[in-house]
Amino acid sequence: MPSFTLLALACATTSAPQGGGQLAARSTRSGAPPTLGYWHSYVAADGKAYFAQCKFTNFSTSSIGPGVVPSWHETLDLGALGAKVAVFPVGHVAPWHVDPVVQMIQVLSGSVQWELSGENQTKVFAPGDLYIEEDHLAKNVSGRYGHVTRNVGDTPAVFLMLQSALTPTAEQPCRFH
Repeated sequence: MPSFTLLALACATTSAPQGGGQLAARSTRSGAPPTLGYWHSYVAADGKAYFAQCKFTNFSTSSIGPGVVPSWHETLDLGALGAKVAVFPVGHVAPWHVDPVVQMIQVLSGSVQWELSGENQTKVFAPGDLYIEEDHLAKNVSGRYGHVTRNVGDTPAVFLMLQSALTPTAEQPCRFH
């Protein structure tokens, strides 16, 4: 099965995703494997989408090719992948919807807000933040279906979407680790 490898080169001061800050990896000086924080949207038993704060924790050292110095990697089996870059103009709003595939998103520039159908489930993502979106099985509850995505900044928002061929699940927050 095709896979995607996360590469952790830098060691920073936090392992939690910031939801408005930078994505950071954490490792100790003893050479222990890093952890890498991310957000995951999942569907709960009530049919609504919620955020879970998660960590990638299965890093090991390896080289990505001949002559390349080894670094920390975690391989995620995401199936076949397609990559897209999205640009949301200032003020852009994508109303309530679910995405057609499970996808890993990384904000490259600007500020993008995701509002999920669960109560009080709104996060603003900034450059470097990592988010796995999996709200496909959400139900339409009072007109709130999946999520709304908005550019909440004063510049165009750009984000990378790695779209997988995975089957969406429910009630499995942080299943990617």
